[in-house]
Amino acid sequence: MHFKYFIHIIILVLIANFCFSQGANYFDKLFVIKGGRGTAYSGYGINAEYRKNHLANYLCIGYSPHYTTTNGLQINESYNFGFGTNYYFFDIRSSFKPFLGIHLGWLNNYYNEKIGFEPYSPFVYGSALKAGVEISENLLHFGFSFTIDPGFAILDKSKHPYYDSNFHLSANVGFGINLYQLQSFIKKKKKKDKDTVNEANSENAITEIKENLSKDYCTDFTQNSEIIRGYCNELCVYQQISANKFIFIKLHHDIADYKDIIATFSIDSFPNKIINVYLIEANNINSEQCENYLKEINSDNNFFNPIEGKVYLKVTESEANDIESSYYISLLVKNIKFRRTVSNKNEEEYFDEVKICKLKI
Repeated sequence: MHFKYFIHIIILVLIANFCFSQGANYFDKLFVIKGGRGTAYSGYGINAEYRKNHLANYLCIGYSPHYTTTNGLQINESYNFGFGTNYYFFDIRSSFKPFLGIHLGWLNNYYNEKIGFEPYSPFVYGSALKAGVEISENLLHFGFSFTIDPGFAILDKSKHPYYDSNFHLSANVGFGINLYQLQSFIKKKKKKDKDTVNEANSENAITEIKENLSKDYCTDFTQNSEIIRGYCNELCVYQQISANKFIFIKLHHDIADYKDIIATFSIDSFPNKIINVYLIEANNINSEQCENYLKEINSDNNFFNPIEGKVYLKVTESEANDIESSYYISLLVKNIKFRRTVSNKNEEEYFDEVKICKLKI
């Protein structure tokens, strides 16, 4: 009799799987934690379920409070646990999913009037069937089901007199969240916040470059004979930043291509061949030496290569009556770090800010 009952359940599962799960995503998975009441929550408790495709395994722990029977017998409180397996119909992505399951563990804290005041154990553990439905929307999951306990599939039957004389049907209600979806939500929120910050930083960077490279703020270093600076080939700008250090900024396009723009370049974008920055050890540089250094970039130990930082660039055309040059170039290098390797040892140099202001090209 019972064997035929389980055969019918299996046949129903197979039919439902064929009818409702076509096109399911067999790589989807869920990890749902619900709080609720019922056998599936071991009383009042928590149910943690890992689900992949249609099959799910769960653990539950909970608490069943003290109560008094109609004849005054005290049934003590208990802390309970259980586990089981559910099979969900329909696609895992569906918001409405009926399911069948098997529960093993705590079933009930019971009393039967036939027991009277004879000693017995009210805390019943065993197995039962479950049938229910889950309604979900992205992060949130609501579950309602019935535990179908025929009474005979229990442990220590001798300690639970008359339990199998009744058919036990109880409801399970729970509400919870999918932790995978929560993790995805947090990641998206962090990315959105980061994008917002980056967008703000980008706007701040444009404001900063406008302020820091403005005529009023920028010092005209051409009036300071102690600082050596210049350009060569209209492609490389150099400026002294310490007694024996020069910064090289190499443009990979014609200077006219940068006209009337205020651009920000990260070190990560340098492989795009737009602009490069180098640090070189030298006591003095002129335009002729600049040409030679350009040929030796990446082959001379005097050069430090950049590993992080940002470059802000502004190019404006000279005044119509200015016949000495066609363009002014201004650059602001922020938080720039350089590195070179000499005799298998890394050497690093860091500068929080370097300005090259209104250099005539």
